[in-house]
Amino acid sequence: MTSLHPFVHFFVSQHPDWLINVLQRFYPLNIAQIESYLHWFDASGWYANTRLNWSKEMLIKYKDAIGLNYLPDPDQESGCKWWIPDLFQAHPEYYPLPDLIMSDFWVWDEVTIDQWTHSLDTYPPKWDDDWKGFDYPAWESLCLNPKVQWTPNLLEKNKTKLNWAELSKSLSLPWSEAELMPFEDHWFWPGFEKNKNIIWSKNMLTKHVDEINWFYFSDHAQILGDPLVFEDYAEKIDWKEIYLNPHIRWDLGLLEKYWEYLDWQTMSKTHNPYFPWSERFIEENKHRISFPNLSGNAHIGIPWSHDFIFKYIEAWDIPALIGNPSIPWTDELIDELYQMANKHSSQIKMNDFPGMSEEKMNEIKKYAIYSDKRRLNAEFCKNTRLKWSVSLIKKYATSFDSYHWEILANNASVPWDHDFFLSFFGQIQQINISLIQRLWDRLFAPYLTDKLVLEILEEITPRLPRLNDLAV
Repeated sequence: MTSLHPFVHFFVSQHPDWLINVLQRFYPLNIAQIESYLHWFDASGWYANTRLNWSKEMLIKYKDAIGLNYLPDPDQESGCKWWIPDLFQAHPEYYPLPDLIMSDFWVWDEVTIDQWTHSLDTYPPKWDDDWKGFDYPAWESLCLNPKVQWTPNLLEKNKTKLNWAELSKSLSLPWSEAELMPFEDHWFWPGFEKNKNIIWSKNMLTKHVDEINWFYFSDHAQILGDPLVFEDYAEKIDWKEIYLNPHIRWDLGLLEKYWEYLDWQTMSKTHNPYFPWSERFIEENKHRISFPNLSGNAHIGIPWSHDFIFKYIEAWDIPALIGNPSIPWTDELIDELYQMANKHSSQIKMNDFPGMSEEKMNEIKKYAIYSDKRRLNAEFCKNTRLKWSVSLIKKYATSFDSYHWEILANNASVPWDHDFFLSFFGQIQQINISLIQRLWDRLFAPYLTDKLVLEILEEITPRLPRLNDLAV
């Protein structure tokens, strides 16, 4: 294998068991490759490979071992979206229609729903007891699928078959008053309160104001961006959620007008671009602001700096600070905050838990330190603005577990190259293989072809145990 990249060759010679696991999980194997080496493949690995070049024959052959969740989605080149419906209609015993409806790879729009109306109307067979009590179980599933491309015409044609309560949650169409009101008596209006695609009008809100839960409605409703509507419903607005609404143009005047309603705990989290965060605003309201909630706030108006952080150092939630990508990070600042975090996590005292034995107190303290450290490391690994290097990771990695390595493996700002990967391969081996697709695509896939994969399998399988004796 003289043409094999040295990085890949290292795994062929030193870690063949790991390499065959990632090959079967991510490489677009064909049926000949699979069947030639099936005895060395782990079924849960290659079945879950969404890049396999599935064919109709292959699906029929392995239908008892796989599920729809493992098949390619419709954007892949395998053409799966064209032959699966045909296969289902020829062999409906393979998969229940509701499962097909909820799968990710088949697009349900007006054309396909019209084509499948008879199947949707007549499923299930009369002998199927699982669906007793449902008049139209396939339509039930269709209403539950958030990707169905509903249109007013589809609703009109099938309105007696639909589950309108579930349909009210659908995010597949930016529903407007003109599209909604013809079906006003069918909709489950409380279902609209969480639906961010509903375009509320004043007329709709006036008619159905008492049917919606303002806890769910306040954080997204576009109509609340209208100052007059906001004023009319100020008493109903949920003042813990309203700061999440991106349509509200917060300014000092608006804050002063509704000062008595303000919830400073949740308001401290808001990164609404219009919110008037500034150094002066924070200083003037430092006794109202929740600094733990402000710690992870990446709003551009917050004047993050070393001096600003240490001005309020005793008030912050340090793990949240460590994960904040808006802070201008230096190695020195990271080290200072890690030291502060370690100091605070060990400050649990006996008088915090009166009557507790010292032994039990030590158990609680030990767990608290572990839990705080784990969260601190997780926030550190998530940060996309750190100047990542091998030395930076090694400095803090002694207390990392597999959860932290999973986060790092999928952090797009970590400069994963071949040397970087090899520096931490021992830790990467702890991670569930399904979670390292990004590393595979970057470090392995560019150097592999069908010919090289065949050579690799021929080379490594004699050195590996057979996992099964499945007949092909």
